[in-house]
Amino acid sequence: MILQSRDRKILSSLSRYGILSSGQIGELFFKSIRHTTMMRRLRLLEKGNFILRARGMPDSMSVWYLGSKGAKTIGRDDAIRYTNQNIIHHEVTLSEVRLVLESIGLGHDFTTETELRRQYEWRRDDPENATRVIPDGVFVAEKSGRPHAVALEIELQPKNHARLHKVFTEYAGMSAFKRVFYVTGTSEIANLVINEWNKVRRFEDSPDLFVCLLGDLKKDRENSRVFDRNALQSPLHIIFDCKKSLLSPKPTDSRQTTQGVSGNGDEELSRQAS
Repeated sequence: MILQSRDRKILSSLSRYGILSSGQIGELFFKSIRHTTMMRRLRLLEKGNFILRARGMPDSMSVWYLGSKGAKTIGRDDAIRYTNQNIIHHEVTLSEVRLVLESIGLGHDFTTETELRRQYEWRRDDPENATRVIPDGVFVAEKSGRPHAVALEIELQPKNHARLHKVFTEYAGMSAFKRVFYVTGTSEIANLVINEWNKVRRFEDSPDLFVCLLGDLKKDRENSRVFDRNALQSPLHIIFDCKKSLLSPKPTDSRQTTQGVSGNGDEELSRQAS
């Protein structure tokens, strides 16, 4: 099989993000091209073991990750295999959040949970690692031109209160992070995160919490609503410096007091990241 330039770009993107849905690949590389044409090409790459297919999305959409031949083609020998269907939706959503943040110039030096576990030589049979909190992702962002580390968490399904309390207790002691940024599937989960966060004792150097709804982030991007631990609402470009925020109108810079995270557009939030 002779690889085209676009094929190599697909392989590089799968190496960068780990896993992408057919919809995401279409948006990145097959705009204005028929879906059947894209799928024909992806199946050819799959047949040649350049890419592999995984399933586990709510609507049965195919998702793709790097195969051994694809990894070798771009000089990678450590391609990640996605064999656990229970985490596919979560991982594809993480890729979607990264794509959105990058589109507005937010977040660099992104490291995923999988990469962090490799760095820590994480093992399931290690008692210390069994309880260690590792973010879904870590990236560097800026506020007023000053860089700081941000822990990213994707919460599509609510954790029980005890689990959240344990996670937030650990975060309270992580002075290396300036902020913890939660992207949630629904407003109910967002309110649960805020409520449980406020039950944990904080310290002077504890990170700050910010919560955003997935549907808002995908739709409004730099103007999406972000809530702090006091349920004060601000657009994303006020919380973080977004390098491309001048491309669209900015709402008022003032924060708004709310009684919690509202559920506008919640019906869109549980859909897969396409």
